[in-house]
Amino acid sequence: MKIWFAVCMPSSSVGGVARNTRELSSGLSRLGHQCTVIDAGSAPCNFLAFSFRLLLLFAFKIGQKPDWIIGRSTDAVWCAAFARLFHLKTRTALHSHGWEEKVYEAEQRLPKACAAEGPATTWKARAIRFPLLRLTAAFGDAIFCGTIEEARWLARRHPATKGKIVCIPNGVAARPGLYWTWQTTPAIKFCAVGNITWKKNIAHAVRIFRIVKKTIPTATLTVVGSSMQELILATGFGSLDGVRAVVRENPEDMAKRYGESPFFMSTSLYEGGRSLAILEAMSFGCVVFASPIPSSIEFVKDRHNGIIVPSLSAEEDAAIVVSCVRSPALCAEVGRNAFRFSARQSWERQVGRLEKVLCNRR
Repeated sequence: MKIWFAVCMPSSSVGGVARNTRELSSGLSRLGHQCTVIDAGSAPCNFLAFSFRLLLLFAFKIGQKPDWIIGRSTDAVWCAAFARLFHLKTRTALHSHGWEEKVYEAEQRLPKACAAEGPATTWKARAIRFPLLRLTAAFGDAIFCGTIEEARWLARRHPATKGKIVCIPNGVAARPGLYWTWQTTPAIKFCAVGNITWKKNIAHAVRIFRIVKKTIPTATLTVVGSSMQELILATGFGSLDGVRAVVRENPEDMAKRYGESPFFMSTSLYEGGRSLAILEAMSFGCVVFASPIPSSIEFVKDRHNGIIVPSLSAEEDAAIVVSCVRSPALCAEVGRNAFRFSARQSWERQVGRLEKVLCNRR
């Protein structure tokens, strides 16, 4: 098959959406399919301009049209409409790990102080993006969601889409063996990944760590994706003892972060799909402390392959973290189970699932 992956993001993007697109595309290419990733390149491009540019490219590909166009969010909306209007053989799929309407619902339930960390959903998004998203779902032939919970939410919210919905979760690169064997008590080093937004809630992870450090003075925390200035501004603390900020890290270099930090903190208030960072930390056998949001509790089982922190207060969460860190037997069991779980979530498995859907719906 000839497959286009369309994503309105810079070619240099290393975020979850870009990584998911590249992993699925390269996986299908290895299976013999002709895959092309169409992104925004290096020039600034908004989603409306990108979707029209994609339409022009699609319309003028005489005799070379793809079998499938898999577009992130509304990026393939006009291609989906064009294919349906002219009864073309090309099928289109809406790839959404984080349905925008659902994100807005979560945002509305947040305290104002938390939501202020932004970026918040604008009136333009509600007036333009939401209708276009529903239009893409209506014209498209398939909808790929990142979690079972979100797929069920979408089926309830938009019943007409029910027959199109398929769950294609994030995967993880398979590792040859367990890195953190827990044969000896490792250093108390934590890692967190994300920028300063209400969704990632990194400020809460830092607050938890500050309390943990009072009990365990040798503890350290590395935050990947935020600057120290942003962390200080978001938390309101004058200084952050024991905290190290890494503004940007290439995905292929993240192994050293998981390899130096046996404990991983994910205090997100929203994740579109299964967190890539959690899955990668699990593949090293790290002990993951995760907030009880639907996308995380779908695969992080408390005291089995991770630890759920209720996120009610930094003090309560820190008490849970300290008690677990001080239990080597629990850490060893959780780390082993995390590694076993991640071994079943390989990108190859998700690519195989995607290939089956694409072949069956041609």
